[in-house]
Amino acid sequence: MIERSQNVLGVRAQFRWYDVGTWDGLWDAMGGSKKNVTVGHVIHFDSDGVLAHGASGRLMVLLGVKDLVVVDTPDAILVIDRARSQETRHVTEELKRRRLSRYL
Repeated sequence: MIERSQNVLGVRAQFRWYDVGTWDGLWDAMGGSKKNVTVGHVIHFDSDGVLAHGASGRLMVLLGVKDLVVVDTPDAILVIDRARSQETRHVTEELKRRRLSRYL
């Protein structure tokens, strides 16, 4: 653990820090003050509060949806209500229980 290490060097930096270990942190880091935050081939119509990440190369179209996290990867699609995004640990636990760890 770094807290107990005696060989640590610190460097002062001038940049904004975001905890991207959560979907909300990623939303903030990607400019969450906007109506929607998208990466990849994503088109949205009449949608609000959506974090969409299209990493598979496929086109993602969002129509009339609100407050979602949508992640499309080559081997899985994840759709979560943003208000419940902290509950993804349940998905992780279930994938492990079903021996589907390759999707983690």
